[in-house]
Amino acid sequence: MRKVWSGTILLLLVLLASVVLTGCQKPPEQDLAAAEAALADARSSEAETYAATELSAVQSQIDSAKAEIDALKQKWFPNYDAVKQTLAAAKAAAEQAKTTAIANKEQAQKDAQAAIEEAKAAITAAEESLKTAPKGKGTKADLEMFTSDLEGAKTQVADAEAAMSAGKFYEARDKAKAVADKANQIVSEIQAIADKLKGKK
Repeated sequence: MRKVWSGTILLLLVLLASVVLTGCQKPPEQDLAAAEAALADARSSEAETYAATELSAVQSQIDSAKAEIDALKQKWFPNYDAVKQTLAAAKAAAEQAKTTAIANKEQAQKDAQAAIEEAKAAITAAEESLKTAPKGKGTKADLEMFTSDLEGAKTQVADAEAAMSAGKFYEARDKAKAVADKANQIVSEIQAIADKLKGKK
């Protein structure tokens, strides 16, 4: 009987120690700080521009962890193990977002440079088309409009180059693509005019 009683007391002591240890868990402040530092590091690598989706997911994880920490603080015996796992995942994801941002920025720079070169080539082709375009009473207004459009396109290329210099690679790429599209359209329209006039002969 005494052995049973001793065993029961021992079991109760083990359970009590377990509860006390669980109840003494502190909020994972260091884990949270590490995740937030990794997030800040990703932001400094322009992840908001070049890895926006990944960065948003990290922010959501951290916000969720913070909310869970606040909720657990209200409990007698909080267990932060799951929160720690979430914060560890958020930290790893933030580090990956930084890596993705750096890679995407490098690719965006290449794409922007290529788009600017393409825009310049398209303008040159359009200017050559203008030189050989059929001139006459029926085409004068169109040719004047094309000439004006090309002058505007050159200004837009300069804007794209300025954006490139400022490190705004997506903006530079999009401006340059718009210029190339416009110049190519002018070439097509000049060719259509020429074909139309040939058909009348």
